Amino acid sequence: NESNAAYSYGLILLKNGKKDQSIAVFNQAIGLNINNYKPYISLGRLYEKSGKKDFAIEYYEKALELCRPVNSIEKEDKKYIENRLNIIRYEKEKK
Repeated sequence: NESNAAYSYGLILLKNGKKDQSIAVFNQAIGLNINNYKPYISLGRLYEKSGKKDFAIEYYEKALELCRPVNSIEKEDKKYIENRLNIIRYEKEKK
């Protein structure tokens, strides 16, 4: 579908170092299908890496809310999201 195509394009942009463009495309993917959890993970990852932990938590939480694992890939995605949230929250508590 269009949302997955936009998400894939966002990943390509990100791999080519076009962070700002990838953020715009990930948001476009969300606009095309607000139930697609994958762009939320990517945005969470981007914000986490740029030190914007509160934004990262927001996007990871939304991804977790939407992720309804029915296959092994989605189960791994859910584990990844939970792990990142736990790490970020732990780091915030230490400060």
